[in-house]
Amino acid sequence: MRIVHVNKFLYRRGGAERYMFDVARAFKRRRHDVFFFGTAHPDNVEGEYRRYYPPYHDFAPPRVGLRTALAAVWSRAAAEKFQAFLDDVKPDVAHLHNIAYHLTPAVVAALARAGVPAVMTLHDYNLLCPNHYFYSRDEPCFRCAEKKYFSCITRRCVKGKFGASAVGYLAHLVARRKKIYHKLARILAPSAFLSEKVRAAGYDDARVRFLPPAIDIRETRAARKENFFLYAGRLAPQKGVDVLIQAVGLAGPKVRLKVAGSGPEIANLRETARGYAADKVEFLGHVDARRLAGLMASARAVVVPSRWPENTPAVILEAFAAGAAVVASRIGGIPEMVEDGVEGLLVEAEDVRGLGAALELLAGDVRKGRKLGAAGRARLARDYSFKEHMARLLDVYREVAA
Repeated sequence: MRIVHVNKFLYRRGGAERYMFDVARAFKRRRHDVFFFGTAHPDNVEGEYRRYYPPYHDFAPPRVGLRTALAAVWSRAAAEKFQAFLDDVKPDVAHLHNIAYHLTPAVVAALARAGVPAVMTLHDYNLLCPNHYFYSRDEPCFRCAEKKYFSCITRRCVKGKFGASAVGYLAHLVARRKKIYHKLARILAPSAFLSEKVRAAGYDDARVRFLPPAIDIRETRAARKENFFLYAGRLAPQKGVDVLIQAVGLAGPKVRLKVAGSGPEIANLRETARGYAADKVEFLGHVDARRLAGLMASARAVVVPSRWPENTPAVILEAFAAGAAVVASRIGGIPEMVEDGVEGLLVEAEDVRGLGAALELLAGDVRKGRKLGAAGRARLARDYSFKEHMARLLDVYREVAA
């Protein structure tokens, strides 16, 4: 089978790219022909067909020209380049990942014109939410999913700016009026939480599939548990790391925290640590995959303190693979992955005292933490097997290509 993966970035930028490359490598091992299409980003590691890639646009500068802004709504350049790519490669199926604002829904229209069936994995909430998070003004927000699109502008949902929010509003308005995403043969939702949101937004039940997440990862050898908890991920406001630091400050002296990752909140979080948990928090910066797995195996628990409705955080699967207990917010798709008292402990989002109590409990009971971690490892093998995921994904490809 000839499979093309479509994503705006073709390097390991985040969870979506990691998943895409893991799946692509697995299909190559099974002797399928795999191709990639994305923007011409300078960090790309896949570029065999780079002559077809449309230009990469940086939307970060304070001011973006009108032409670039409109290209984020509907990119003719991406559609034309993709059409030429499809004519050359002639794939049997296309697997779309993150395409918003850089490739735009124009590539879905190009696939429809070419008669190539397409499936899309929803790595985030962009199909229903312009800022991808279901989170705005420091609270969960589902207004656009409920077709109250103009809220994106009035609430400045994209980067807190009027211009960026107007582009987000227009991009969703155009896609919905053209019913572009209804042209997808299958929409793959990694959580039941998200699949329900997609169906409620009017997408055909027959096209929406719940396909639990999986990552190609080896189990980490069990390690001696040390006296620390671990946060691993991006340091952004919606991740709730400030809540975690405050909880560490409230908890007893045995509760210590290591923070692995970087992001825009690093300075604020360092200040929070100085104010709430002096000498109890260590910032590690970026940590490579091997060291991170070792940290997870040694930690009392991996903490996921999100204040936004996460979909299916890959860090939970990584924690399971390391045999680590998980302490997480009861929000979004997280309760589908972690059963309270079985693979970890769940607390309400932003509940500082509840989170502190959970940390104290595991700090004082190493045996309980090990039991939760062993259950997580078993859950990974039972419900999130990468081999099983690949088999189900191939079934989807064959269904739509038949």
